[in-house]
Amino acid sequence: MKIIRAFPIVLLLTIAASNVYAHQDTPIELHGKNLIGLPNRFEPAKFVLEERTLQIGKLQLTFPKCVSEYFNSFQKNEIIISASWYHKTTSMPEYISFMLESEEKDVGYALSFDMNTLHPFVFIKIIEHSKGATNLRITIEKQCFIDMTNSIKTI
Repeated sequence: MKIIRAFPIVLLLTIAASNVYAHQDTPIELHGKNLIGLPNRFEPAKFVLEERTLQIGKLQLTFPKCVSEYFNSFQKNEIIISASWYHKTTSMPEYISFMLESEEKDVGYALSFDMNTLHPFVFIKIIEHSKGATNLRITIEKQCFIDMTNSIKTI
């Protein structure tokens, strides 16, 4: 699924109505559990796929079932992580994104979280087809949002 690699464009198209200027996400590397490439103020930063946990600074989110199910059919090497923190936060939050893609699948996902709160920012389903891709914003159900909020811990 080559289309998802252009996710920064997808995100900008999704939120263009909020007058966001063009920018590119910064690639983030996963070394073991550690996320490398974020500014010091977001450290420690960790992602453990097997435990479905994300830590940014002193906050840790254990993905509830409604979020972890997106990761179930993807391997670690099929997850691309990027982030953006160098834009006006009045337009959109500083966020980290997980792009879930596979060459064998025609469907992928882009899941973005506010790095200051770990609340979901935007979730997108990307369907590849012969003419390109269709990007569908995923509505986060109220109970899922509550479950995510309850799963955020200060450590």
